[in-house]
Amino acid sequence: MLQKDFTIKDDTTLLTNQTNIEVSRNVLAKRAALLMFVAIVFATIIRPFLVEQTVLLTYIGIVNAILAFGVFALLQYTTPRPFYPHIVIFAGLFFLLPLVLVSGGPNSQFAAVIPIVPLLVCLLTSKRVTIGITVFLIGFVILTIESFRFFPSIVEYDVESPVTYARAFWIVMACMVSAFFGIEFDRLSRKLGLKLQQQATYDSLTQIMNRGSIEEFLETMIEQKQGSNGWVSAMMIDIDNFKSINDQFGHLFGDEALKRVAYILQQTIRQQLDGIGRFGDEEFLIVLGDVDHTHSHQVAEKIRQAVETLNIEHDGKKVCITITVGYCCLPANEVSHMEALIKCADDALCMGKKNGRNTVVGSEEGLLFSGQIG
Repeated sequence: MLQKDFTIKDDTTLLTNQTNIEVSRNVLAKRAALLMFVAIVFATIIRPFLVEQTVLLTYIGIVNAILAFGVFALLQYTTPRPFYPHIVIFAGLFFLLPLVLVSGGPNSQFAAVIPIVPLLVCLLTSKRVTIGITVFLIGFVILTIESFRFFPSIVEYDVESPVTYARAFWIVMACMVSAFFGIEFDRLSRKLGLKLQQQATYDSLTQIMNRGSIEEFLETMIEQKQGSNGWVSAMMIDIDNFKSINDQFGHLFGDEALKRVAYILQQTIRQQLDGIGRFGDEEFLIVLGDVDHTHSHQVAEKIRQAVETLNIEHDGKKVCITITVGYCCLPANEVSHMEALIKCADDALCMGKKNGRNTVVGSEEGLLFSGQIG
């Protein structure tokens, strides 16, 4: 008997989900850079009208605005890179921390922004970077108080007062809370994103690719093989008399049969090179790369025999399950579009059904042939 666990562990979904996350983070980094530039310009212009400030802060604001625009221009007009979100983070720290340092440390109005940083870091990067930045910020707040002991003239506050220590304490606590919720949100969003990606890519019953995904897989393979003069083979597989099986043994048994057949098909193909998907109710599509007609037929016959010997029972009695396979194998350069290759394989499948089922039928350059090869 086959094992009951038919879950297919495929790294493709994980890689796709990771790629989507990186794309989203680059988009978010670009918007964060723009927001940072606008905020600095707005603060540099408006703040002098609200509160008296030193010329030094004004100069720092102007320099920061110029640098912030440079960061935004880099992200806007160049090809996205994995490290771009890190540039935004370190630029933000470069803009913020000197302002905090020269304007009172924990007593500074700018210090109120510090607890937001860990959350933004987690949205833009990863858990590891978030923890590192949070530890750095906590250390910065503590060292800022200690450094003012040696340079008391640069601030107007009594840095040794209980109020200063209280403010520093709550800034540290807020940073830790911000980091915790940022990391937890990242974990949940990754889990949800992976689940949604699986639902969009895989058939829920058989745990193989759904029709849209396997068609996309085939289209991509054709494009890749056209550049390398490779071959592409498409196999249409149909469970023989599946409606009768459902009517006779029930839909739950039919679902079990679908899962068992899908499992066999999945174990037959090359996991990193080929693809398999559920094309219809009881139909499957297999895509093979760089195999000729002879090898395509051998693979199809191996699959047919494996399903025919499948040990599946109902009420203690073995039920015979068979399949019909139609395949089409062509050089990728001769395939005008994906639908043409699928139709070619489907025509071969139809001929196999007409010839009595439980057989393998191939199509070579539009001419159908059947029988054992090699």
